[in-house]
Amino acid sequence: MTICLNLPLLQQPLKVNHFKSFHQVLQLPQAEVVLQLSNPLGLINIVESPIIPFRAAAGLSLQSTAAIPEQLGLFIDANHFTAINQFSENQPNKLAFLADITSALAYQINKKPQQLILGLSGGNSLLQAFYHQAKHIDVIEPNPLLINIFTKKLVNYTGWTYINKYAQLYNQSFRSFFLTYPDKKYDIIQLDFLDGSHIGSNLYSLSENYSYTLEALEQYWQALTPKGVIQFTQSLDLPARSSLKLVNSIKVMLSKQAISTPKNHLLLIRSWKTLTILLSKQPFTSDNITKVIGFCNTRGFDTIYYPGITSKQTNKYNIIHTPTFHQLINQVLSKESQVFTSNYKFNISPTSDQKPFFNHFFKWGSLNEFIKLSKTGGISLVETSYLLQLAILIICIVFSLLLIIIPVILRANHYTIHYLLKNRALAFTDYFLLVGVSFFFIEVAFIQYFILWFNNILLAVTVTTCSFLLFAGAGSLLTNLLINKELSYGRIINTSIIWILLSLLLLWFILPMLFEWLKDSSLLAKSVVAAASISPLALAMGLPFATGLASLHQQPAQLIPWAWSINNSASVTSILLSPIIAIELGYNSLLLIAACCYVAAAYSFHKFKP
Repeated sequence: MTICLNLPLLQQPLKVNHFKSFHQVLQLPQAEVVLQLSNPLGLINIVESPIIPFRAAAGLSLQSTAAIPEQLGLFIDANHFTAINQFSENQPNKLAFLADITSALAYQINKKPQQLILGLSGGNSLLQAFYHQAKHIDVIEPNPLLINIFTKKLVNYTGWTYINKYAQLYNQSFRSFFLTYPDKKYDIIQLDFLDGSHIGSNLYSLSENYSYTLEALEQYWQALTPKGVIQFTQSLDLPARSSLKLVNSIKVMLSKQAISTPKNHLLLIRSWKTLTILLSKQPFTSDNITKVIGFCNTRGFDTIYYPGITSKQTNKYNIIHTPTFHQLINQVLSKESQVFTSNYKFNISPTSDQKPFFNHFFKWGSLNEFIKLSKTGGISLVETSYLLQLAILIICIVFSLLLIIIPVILRANHYTIHYLLKNRALAFTDYFLLVGVSFFFIEVAFIQYFILWFNNILLAVTVTTCSFLLFAGAGSLLTNLLINKELSYGRIINTSIIWILLSLLLLWFILPMLFEWLKDSSLLAKSVVAAASISPLALAMGLPFATGLASLHQQPAQLIPWAWSINNSASVTSILLSPIIAIELGYNSLLLIAACCYVAAAYSFHKFKP
């Protein structure tokens, strides 16, 4: 009934925040939305601005004389902007500007390549590959709306009817593509502006990014032909953070591939606004380097690094005070890179699937220095989202403690309070606190694992959350059957927690094998197997809280709502605490902490048990 009454509210149009870039663009004269689509992955708006036209070409040379074609603005979630270029078969020269941007670097090494592009976005990378006469182009795009826009809704504008002779689009995640097609090999794998403006932004330090982890880089590396290259293009960030973290990750990955001299496989250039990294399967030759230097000199790009470069050969066109990027990249690639990484003001350690927070650069040791620089803009270097998460966590902990302690203060003479204090109130509180924290730590960790499984965060949340709630509820019902069979509360608690620990250990080994086995399976098959694999664990996780409540049935009735309050406070706190632990220690550590909390909960139960 409640859902039916609220259906009209759910059908109301979304209201865009006035501070977002989409709303600001609509203030331009005659700017209007020509297309709006949405799905669970986000809201997409296509905007036309005929009076003040879009002229977006990230990384374009300041010396370029090529004209930029007409463009439409594409906004994802009203904030992340990219341009859709108009193209037709009869006007191929309209794409000439795509040869004058830093992401054209890869074509100086490999002509007419077999190419893979990760992310369709507005189609710029696809048009660039087409302009450079790639033999075949595969494009992976997780969001079906972007594919629909490019190939159907705006097909006459994008030129897809002509380009599709040379290209194929895949609607799946980047990581799953390499598992589905392990035999495909490419001369160029291109990752340009993945996450758009997220790169280097302190607002997205809590966002997971599985595209730049060590495991992802290894997948890209294995998909290269012997002469292949991987290209990464990012927005330039000062001070340098994301570029250093990515180069550091590449270096570690190459070391794991038994590459003795990783620095011979890397090349970096920059424009005034973008930075492009080129990773080669084979060491760069002198001929390769000569071509790259010529490319940069004719377009006014700065070389940052290539094998044998000196400081005099960098920072010549888009001049900054010192050749910062060149110096820092050399430090990352040096033998003392671990010391440099440890001492650098930002966190530039490599990321992995267990710690996939690529945009997290915060270091506690740098906080005081940034605050001191607040008058000169240094405070903007602090990752506000991370500190905001900590601030909210502290507020929740304070109010949770108050709500738990206030009844003791206000009703100090009440019989229930005297009874609880007499019977080890701390152990009573600890038990329900630890059970609540453990439950959500495990749930959050499994949601993250299943993001890679389902290639979609919404599906991962839906399947994981529903499975845990359903089977944990069944576990709570099972508690009544076990109590009716006159099993002691302590025995039920001990058995259920041992069951939880064994289930976690078993899933540690089984899930990777299931993931490999199901890589080509349907969504239904993955959902069923995921739910089935979670079920024993979730069933056992439903027992401790229900058993703890049942043990209070012969005690003062006021203890039961108090137990609920403690458990609910733990639930809210753990949801805020879990991403912080994952950022600092990783998701495996989150599971280990949850397991330890369950063991501590069993100990606390035996301390307070009636």
